[in-house]
Amino acid sequence: SSGAGGGGGGGDRARGWGSTAATAAPLAQCLLVVYTEHTSREHTAALIRRARRFPVALLTDAGMPAISDPGWRLVAAAHQAGVPVMACPGPCAATTALSVSGMRASRYIFEGFLPRETQARVKVYESLKAAKRTAVVFESPHRLEASLRDLESVFGPAHQIALTRELTKVHETVVRGTVGEILAGIDGHCRGEITLVLDAAA
Repeated sequence: SSGAGGGGGGGDRARGWGSTAATAAPLAQCLLVVYTEHTSREHTAALIRRARRFPVALLTDAGMPAISDPGWRLVAAAHQAGVPVMACPGPCAATTALSVSGMRASRYIFEGFLPRETQARVKVYESLKAAKRTAVVFESPHRLEASLRDLESVFGPAHQIALTRELTKVHETVVRGTVGEILAGIDGHCRGEITLVLDAAA
């Protein structure tokens, strides 16, 4: 299935999508288990029992497992059960976007997916402004314009941000500018996985 920590922030993955856990064996004999927000509690115990006998891999089709992804539950359960955990790093939208944003990255906040509702989203933006640190967030392309207008209402139209789309993919896009400039350039048909980097508030 899918994860949300890599190519970019896309849609509502934190709510409904997840990872795939695969037990290591000859490819034809691999057992694939779809591990989502809705199925993680059902599968965790069985996967940990299996991991005591066979290697188990946590995979995603879009980025780094366990980042804005329910796979963290399986990793936590493995640690608690004394099952060794090893990482095989892949692309992660949060750090990739940060690296191409040109913004200070010595200290930053990763907020993950923004809320759907305007009021809740504004509260998140207000907390990020108060923190006075560079911030990285995921947003759905369908809510991008509304989200940027909320951002503008909190930080002001002159605040610097970077909008990244489809990171590490064929149609990768990186645009840096003020909130007002980027809002003016949106045509209402933005697609793909969106990651925003917000400069630290003064």
